[in-house]
Amino acid sequence: RNAMKIERVSPHSVFARPEFDRLCRQYTEESGVKLWGDSKVCIEDYRDTKVLAVFNGEAMVGFAFLRRMTHPHYVGKIMSILDAVYIEPSARKGRIGVRLIAEAKELAASFGADTMLMSAPFGSRLARLLRFILKGDPVSEVFCVGTGKPNTGGK
Repeated sequence: RNAMKIERVSPHSVFARPEFDRLCRQYTEESGVKLWGDSKVCIEDYRDTKVLAVFNGEAMVGFAFLRRMTHPHYVGKIMSILDAVYIEPSARKGRIGVRLIAEAKELAASFGADTMLMSAPFGSRLARLLRFILKGDPVSEVFCVGTGKPNTGGK
């Protein structure tokens, strides 16, 4: 019997979980954008975000955050951005990562998005997973480059 389950939850319920800070640190170390430094979550910025939580029994072992966006030069186009996706290493067995991405696509479609944008650090485990899932047929690539401006943490 597989104890791993994926649930749709509110952002606040995820932030309130005792595992969240540890998972967020692990996510930042493994998949964060290095030029942005340490992750500092602003809960207020996530009020309209849809969240999937991965549970192994009662313990949260992963998450996926989806944001809804309308595209400014495609009137009426609704897109989803998979803002963060992470499963702790001890829970990466079976096809839980593939299941999480599939659930994220379903959740994005449920709020009207016909496209889900994803990015991953070049050469990362997540990038390999996304290439496996997409089977070499992605729509586009996402690049992140520094501007040369020092990171001030939004100040």
